[in-house]
Amino acid sequence: MTRRARLLAGALLAAMPLLSGCVAAAIPVLAAGGVLGTQVDGKDAQPASRGQPRVSIDTSRPGPTDPDLATATPSPPPGMYTRSITLANGTKMEVMAGPLAPPSAATTQALAPASVQTLPVAADMSATASPAATQPADQPLVTSTAQPAFPASRTLEDGTRVQIVAGALPPPSGAGMAPAGFAGYDDLYGYSQRVGTLPIAGSERLSAMLSDSGMLAPTTRECSVHPAAVLIDLDPGAGVLDPAKAIHADPKLVEALARLRTEGVTIAWISANTADRAGAVRRALIASGLDTVGRDELALLRYPEERKQTRREDLAKEYCVVAIAGDERGDFDELFQYLKDPAAAAPLEPLIGNGWFLIPQPLT
Repeated sequence: MTRRARLLAGALLAAMPLLSGCVAAAIPVLAAGGVLGTQVDGKDAQPASRGQPRVSIDTSRPGPTDPDLATATPSPPPGMYTRSITLANGTKMEVMAGPLAPPSAATTQALAPASVQTLPVAADMSATASPAATQPADQPLVTSTAQPAFPASRTLEDGTRVQIVAGALPPPSGAGMAPAGFAGYDDLYGYSQRVGTLPIAGSERLSAMLSDSGMLAPTTRECSVHPAAVLIDLDPGAGVLDPAKAIHADPKLVEALARLRTEGVTIAWISANTADRAGAVRRALIASGLDTVGRDELALLRYPEERKQTRREDLAKEYCVVAIAGDERGDFDELFQYLKDPAAAAPLEPLIGNGWFLIPQPLT
């Protein structure tokens, strides 16, 4: 082994403590033929001979085994350790690993809530650091109001060191977020059930469709003899639902819609997806539980240039649309998409909760 190779090995070990995060570095053992797979001497790399290496670098010991390396190989810092690994081709590797650097005070304060859940420890893990992180595998979930010491350290069965930083998950973002003022699906169910079950003859049944959207007045149409239906927009905001990814639905919405069906109210779904994707949309509804039977009405675009408003109007010719639900006001009528001043639609606000219902995106 050349002196340059030995010095290189020592430099690699000395640089390890400077790395941030969870440190895990694999260091090839220097064999008699030189450094494995490198060009330290500026020449073509030559494969090292297999078998036992001449020198075994073990930084977990107080000092190096080879006296010649005493000045090039420092002792490992506290908390670091090494493990020997033999590859399938006989190559010996020394793996050095150690704990993460402690988080800053600001990070710890942001991540550690007043009430912290400590998950059970799997059978193949053992606590190696703070007793506060220790949880026997056969114990149930424990909730503690005390502030535990984080991060905790655990060692996996294969020797890998893991740092666990506990804290509350941030709220979800994007699709599925509840609109402002959303208080659940009780209002949607209660209104739809009350209006949707009115007798067809002898009662005034009002639709959720505006009589004249150009007037910006909360006046809706009469339904005459059409069966009742609730129309729900599937698209996220101004986007379009991707039925290949959307599979999750709120169980409370599933329950509310199931109860409406038993009351004889039809459920209809509208999306800017075109009709050629009807099968994918239907499968997403079935998989999520929103329409387990697969018999709800679908109002999809018949061609790419068609508008959702056209499909709403078409549905209103066959059903009394007693309620419309969506995650934005544009799901009730397209007039909201063309207003230069959104405040001009303020006269329509009384319809929110009385035929129009703002809900989270149904499928996420």
